[in-house]
Parts: sequence; C-alpha cells; structure tokens
Amino acid sequence: MRSIRAIPPFLVLLGAVAPLPARPSGGDAPTRQVLDDTTFEPWRDFLHPSDAELASDRIEWNATLWAGLTRAQEAMKPLMIWIMNGHPCGLT
Repeated sequence: MRSIRAIPPFLVLLGAVAPLPARPSGGDAPTRQVLDDTTFEPWRDFLHPSDAELASDRIEWNATLWAGLTRAQEAMKPLMIWIMNGHPCGLT
C-alpha cells in the first residue's frame, strides 16, 4: 500500500495551483427545480425513454453463445457477437 509520502510533489503542487471551481461558470447559482402538479408531466415525459431509445429491448437477445449459434443455424442467418464489458441483457 502506498503512503502519502509516495505521491509525486508535482501532483501536490498541481492541486494547490489549480483548485476546482466552487460552482459552475456562468456567474449565478443554478435555479432550484420544483416538482409539483404542474411540472410533473413535463418532467415525466422528459425522463421516460422514447420508443427509439427502447428499440434494443425488442431484439430477441441470446444469453449464451451456444443459444445464438443454434438459432442462427436454424434460421440460416449470420451471427452477431457483441463483445463488451458487461452483458447486453443485463445479466452481469
């Protein structure tokens, strides 16, 4: 485990020279948003995903490579292999 003494001196100086801003640039503090009966529907519509954003949910994903291979062979179609950090079906 590294001790604080192992931190290079230039990193300490960088923190002293370039502190993070207290609030976003633009001068005034952001206005407070209120959720009430008049603002509920616009916020709900803004936050709810659209049909285009949910299009990948309509794809019949296979959870294993073997299931995809057998399904692709039966349909005589190519197989798309998705490789990523995580699982497209949310099975992580």
